[in-house]
Amino acid sequence: MVRAPFLMFPAVALSYPPGYPLRNEGMYDLIVLYLEEMIWKVSTMNDLKKKPFMDYVELHCFSFADNMMTCSDGHIDLNRGVIKNGTREFPLRRALFISDGYMVDQKKYRNTGGFYLQVLMRNGKVYLTLVVDDPRLFWSNINQQFLLGNYDQRYFEEVHNNFPQIRLLKVKRGNN
Repeated sequence: MVRAPFLMFPAVALSYPPGYPLRNEGMYDLIVLYLEEMIWKVSTMNDLKKKPFMDYVELHCFSFADNMMTCSDGHIDLNRGVIKNGTREFPLRRALFISDGYMVDQKKYRNTGGFYLQVLMRNGKVYLTLVVDDPRLFWSNINQQFLLGNYDQRYFEEVHNNFPQIRLLKVKRGNN
């Protein structure tokens, strides 16, 4: 008998209870599908009762030297952990560097509030620079599993990774 996969999206993309055992005991393979288009649909996947909405903000950066990123709307000082837009400074909690779907470096700053900077690279070149202002979005499944490649290998097996267009994770069978 050929088993067809069962795709789970987008409900699992934003929240999966931490510590809740994920089980796949059925006759179908359970596949979690992430697509690049989902990055820009996060605000529409939010619970409409929760304000403010979570969303990614894209920065258009064009140079990087001496731990300083130059973007169309200002600068990012990675030494100090701030985004500067000319008149104001916004603190960073973390700066993460993701290459081909896996985190390769990160800087943690002492700021208890602030933004998460995510620099996504493909084949050694910057593909997308995102700012996340809400910890709920930063710790969401779409961000952790899809963008950062951070998934629990006890429960998931990566089936396909063509970062950042698509990532498929299969739920392992018989997990407790």
